[in-house]
Amino acid sequence: MADHPCEDTRPYVCYRSEDQKATVNECGTVDPEYRLDVKTGSCYKFHIVPRNFSRAFLACSAEGSHLAIINSDQEAEVLKNLFAKYPAAKMVGNFWKDVAFIGAHNWGEPADWRTIHGETLSEAGYDNFRKGEPNNSPPGEYCLSIYRDAKLNDLWCDREAAFICEKSPDYPPVCEEEDLV
Repeated sequence: MADHPCEDTRPYVCYRSEDQKATVNECGTVDPEYRLDVKTGSCYKFHIVPRNFSRAFLACSAEGSHLAIINSDQEAEVLKNLFAKYPAAKMVGNFWKDVAFIGAHNWGEPADWRTIHGETLSEAGYDNFRKGEPNNSPPGEYCLSIYRDAKLNDLWCDREAAFICEKSPDYPPVCEEEDLV
């Protein structure tokens, strides 16, 4: 045991017995929760364990993905259908179960929503907010989420919510197949 602050990033080693074989899936990961959608060509994972926006961003990044960015009405429909597979009853904890973080924020500038890749929402291809949104409820909703109907909603960044990660199947795999033997 060492006396280190909990915020410090520390190295770790995972153990897996030799008889357990993992397979890299079509999304380039061994995580079976990532599923390729043929309509969009992207892989998605819905996280039911709630995180705030920063932690959700880090969780996706650690998996070789990013918070989902909606690029079309078709992709919004894909995320709506993904969300529908996770009714509130499947989610454990005290958090708002009708929204999920996706990859955009406004950096405190209410009229300037940007994806985590720096595009405006209209440049990305989807800026369909629910009626009355974004409303920037005090003290400031600066992060983007979607409702179950895939309409956009601004949400407090420090609030915990479900989130959706998106991964390109062409992204380098998390590990090579031969490394898994």
